[in-house]
Amino acid sequence: MAAKLALSTTAPRKRRAPSSAQIAQRQAYQRLGQTWRSLSFDEKATWVAASRQINGAHPNSTTKTARVTAYSTFVQAGTSLYPTTGTVPRTATLPPVFPAPFGSLLLAAEAPFRLVITGQTYPHHVLIRAAAPVPAGQTTYPKGAFKIIGTLPSLTGSDDITALYTAHFLAPGPGASIAVELIGVSAGGLRTAPTVLSVLTSGTDLALVLD
Repeated sequence: MAAKLALSTTAPRKRRAPSSAQIAQRQAYQRLGQTWRSLSFDEKATWVAASRQINGAHPNSTTKTARVTAYSTFVQAGTSLYPTTGTVPRTATLPPVFPAPFGSLLLAAEAPFRLVITGQTYPHHVLIRAAAPVPAGQTTYPKGAFKIIGTLPSLTGSDDITALYTAHFLAPGPGASIAVELIGVSAGGLRTAPTVLSVLTSGTDLALVLD
């Protein structure tokens, strides 16, 4: 009985106050919801068009992703811009589409391990995601395998991403498969579907070419 009485008189645990980041996130989602409800039919139509373009662009992702809706496209753009600008876009700027690939795969066995995106120029901001090396022949990856390893303001035609990759993963040995995804980000905060790059290690110097 004494134990029960002691438990009943224990003071409740105090809840932690939300952090400034949590407060900012809540404010952003509140603002996004209010803005979405106030959009006109024509304004919402731009988000419908943007979501259709994202769903139709480059479906050859290494991971299965759900098709995005007009509202999720709007939220994605808003959460990209609101924290830095304090504004929410009312209309969509259609996301960029990667141009047709060109170039060649470079191999130089005498050089140290490095990953280079070569032969492709792209004027928009680029988000880079990658997964840990897998055995040769594996073409699918589990959910959550890809993580953001960095960004580039653009692709210049020869971009070394070795430091970005090795900051998250160990350099692979021969006979491993490496996969990287490039995601274009428009000025309005929208993202393209991933463009997949992959390479099989056969030496120590590797370059990635758009599939």
